Amino acid sequence: GHRAGLEQRAAAPSSTTEAATAATGIDPAAAAFALGRAAAEGQNAKQQLKILCDKFGARLSVAAVTDAVPRGAYAFECVVDGARRGVGTARSKKDAKEKAAALALRALARAPPGAAPR
Repeated sequence: GHRAGLEQRAAAPSSTTEAATAATGIDPAAAAFALGRAAAEGQNAKQQLKILCDKFGARLSVAAVTDAVPRGAYAFECVVDGARRGVGTARSKKDAKEKAAALALRALARAPPGAAPR
């Protein structure tokens, strides 16, 4: 079908490229929808990511990142189904988690749909 053409495009270069292409059961369209809702409602990406993971039975963990964090800042990573999807850095823990969740939603939204059970 026409879907193969989309899968050939390389993801934007980033440190999480390998994570972005890791298999997960989350539908990219659902992730994109969650990302849109998070943006519309503001400061809500973490909640949207949790709902999304619950819906598709994906494992989600949010953990502090301690290496290479600027002084006075916090960094958190969102790991979905064993792959790091987003890392956020901010002055507050809440904002860092929020940024990480937004990046994770973005990564999931562009993930290849091949792994999703239909």
